[in-house]
Amino acid sequence: MSIIIAYIVFFLFTFPRAISIDRMFGIYYFFLFIYSIFALFGYLFLPGLSESIYAYFGDDVGYEAAYFCFASLAGFFFLNYALLRRRKVTRVVSVSISPSITPIGLATLGVLTVVFTIMLIINFEQLSWYLSDYVGAMGAGISIFLALYKISVGLLLVCYCIVRSNINSGRVFVVLSLLYFLAFAIASIRLGNRTDPAAFMLGVMVFELGRRKLSFRTFFWTGAAGIVAVIALSLIEHFRYAGGGGEREFVARIVQNDYYAPAHMLFAAIAYDFVRPIEVIKSNSANAFILLNYPYLHETVTDLFKLNVATRAQGYAFYIFTEGWMALGKLGFIYNWIIPTAGLMLWRNIARTNNPFVNNVIISLMACMTINLVRSQSSYFVKYIYTFIIPALLFLALLIAFRFARDTMSRSSLESRWKG
Repeated sequence: MSIIIAYIVFFLFTFPRAISIDRMFGIYYFFLFIYSIFALFGYLFLPGLSESIYAYFGDDVGYEAAYFCFASLAGFFFLNYALLRRRKVTRVVSVSISPSITPIGLATLGVLTVVFTIMLIINFEQLSWYLSDYVGAMGAGISIFLALYKISVGLLLVCYCIVRSNINSGRVFVVLSLLYFLAFAIASIRLGNRTDPAAFMLGVMVFELGRRKLSFRTFFWTGAAGIVAVIALSLIEHFRYAGGGGEREFVARIVQNDYYAPAHMLFAAIAYDFVRPIEVIKSNSANAFILLNYPYLHETVTDLFKLNVATRAQGYAFYIFTEGWMALGKLGFIYNWIIPTAGLMLWRNIARTNNPFVNNVIISLMACMTINLVRSQSSYFVKYIYTFIIPALLFLALLIAFRFARDTMSRSSLESRWKG
């Protein structure tokens, strides 16, 4: 119990500093903790929850995982804190933007809204939580719809950011954005999907944080918005299963949520002493690209204790700190300091413009994917750049017609841009 208490206390003391020095770092740090603490608590004190998903391997594994997560999170915090405090002058992109929505941008939004709505109507009866296992058998139409659904998170967030900015968007743009969002919400409910709506809400929250100074009032309203988001996402879960989900005790219901299962990949890797650095390299190298179909790490680990359960689209998901154990065993916490930090540095270098609004949009888009980056392997730091970030930025470019020129920003300006 002492290690769990120490882990919680460490996070509570360090999180305010993390979010104040860099929003992207703070949000990612928050979810690294969330995706470990509930799993650790449930595994050690409510073992029946882990037994119910066939992933309980004894108390010793839970305590070793707790120490491993603590060492990983602490080192990750101190390394990023040191790097962010030592940022130097860097060359950035100078951006000019249109004061109003461009005609081609408005037309693009109109086409997207119409196409997405029509495809939703056509595929409505086929949509369900279990769809991902049968997408290939259902034809290209539904595969295209699901791909469009995924990138809609970023496109809708761009629309929201523009509406909330000083850019003259006009009523037509607002109406089209609302219709697009309505179609997205209906698709989410039909699919029983909470991850993508959560990503959108997280992006909205981070965008709004970027418009305000961090204060107690800001944290209060952010927390209130988070509670509303959890309630809304819980309503979506009601439609995931025909019976609306089984009844569970209150504490168990909180613990065993979407953030519960992924860390069991770490528990399994520890239990089976599964250290495969070559497999980590091969899987991440292949899965940084699309269509190669090399097994994800969560498939490899799940097969250790339950065969034929995990696929590329289904399974327990994956907690990124598991990679450290798979790469270096007991010393894997060092891997967990370096690799996620390198991924964040890669992403951070994308948002280097002299325009506060554009920077805020880019950071908010990145924040959308922080949950997925925590519950996936590190190859997604690369894959999400071209499958999510770039499409959203191209859409933003169409809407506000920004142009580029190389320029240099002062250290003080750069730091003020990154500090929420």
